[in-house]
Amino acid sequence: MAPNKSVAWEFFVKNNENKVKCKFCSSEYKYTGNTTTLINHVKKKHLVQYSEAIGQNLPCNRIENSVPEQSSTTQLAQNDLNLLQ
Repeated sequence: MAPNKSVAWEFFVKNNENKVKCKFCSSEYKYTGNTTTLINHVKKKHLVQYSEAIGQNLPCNRIENSVPEQSSTTQLAQNDLNLLQ
């Protein structure tokens, strides 16, 4: 068996040959030799911990990118006023 190189193994522990359990929420998954399902679980349920594990700060970046800049908001308001006139 190959060494566990995926970041998924920082979040999961093997119960037996074909079952794994999340260390954070105890969700169990069937393990069939790839970690796609495990990584998807971690990204969906434990994004902060996942981003820390891969060395990124995704949650903060997503929040900052989702807030419109003041100039954009001001421009939208001005456009609305122009339409009313």
